[in-house]
Amino acid sequence: MKAKVLGNKRVLIGIGSLLSLLACGPKSKNGDGNAQESLPKVAKTTSTNTGDKAVVGAAGVDYPADYCANIGKIKVRTDIQPEIDLLCRNEKPTALLLQYREKALKQAPGSIEVNFLTQKSTEGDDRSQFVLIWAFHVPIRPFVVKARPIYDYIAKGYKSADVDFNVKADLKEDATPDSGLHLWTTEMDYALSVKPLPSLTLSNTRKTQYNLYQVLSGNEEMGLGVEHLIESPDQTYTVSNLVNFSFNDGEGYNDGKGGTIVVNLLRFDFNNRGFPETAITTIYAVAQALANNMYEGLKQ
Repeated sequence: MKAKVLGNKRVLIGIGSLLSLLACGPKSKNGDGNAQESLPKVAKTTSTNTGDKAVVGAAGVDYPADYCANIGKIKVRTDIQPEIDLLCRNEKPTALLLQYREKALKQAPGSIEVNFLTQKSTEGDDRSQFVLIWAFHVPIRPFVVKARPIYDYIAKGYKSADVDFNVKADLKEDATPDSGLHLWTTEMDYALSVKPLPSLTLSNTRKTQYNLYQVLSGNEEMGLGVEHLIESPDQTYTVSNLVNFSFNDGEGYNDGKGGTIVVNLLRFDFNNRGFPETAITTIYAVAQALANNMYEGLKQ
């Protein structure tokens, strides 16, 4: 199954200040030479084998199965096959997708657990490659979720004494849809300013494009959000993908009933400028803030 397709050591040093505010746990010396919190670990359960059970709710629909049978048919603007392969295999849901669906239903509201699926760094070219996953459940159905300004929730950013992380969302209302299932296009501008020292401020920027799709014509209960990199002025990033898989929790079908399961994958490939462990903790903190902002916007 192939989806159809239509792109700073200094910055990371500064974000270490943010981590001291967001994380907790015993500190240790890491490979960056800085005292930092314990590093988040890769999730133990990462199976992408096909799940062996049907998930049928009160509406009599197996949404994970329907989702995976149709997700590869959508025309999108970047390569999300690596993300699809994690959650759908041979047009069937993987054990990983079913695991995070169940996790979303069982976790306490707002207690979102972000996990690494991939956490790699190479010394020769200072590359870091990460894939993170999280899921949550909200009481509104996918039809309503797709109508919400998700890009505005992402754009809430973060600010502290040492960090000013700003995001601007520009909805392209005059953009021509790629197909009848393509609902909107938004460009996202990220600007980060960090003060690692009182006398020093470091900055970087990147631009992404965020597109939202309905997965299947006539079915209001499944959506797909895809954010991908379109510009990295200092060439720090080569991949910056956020993919949101959303579907009804099983309680309804085009009848106004049910809530929404949202499973999210965040994939990065970037230059860590010689600070791989700072990159790990930084990306984890950013993903957790992003997860919380999205949930807060969609929870009612």
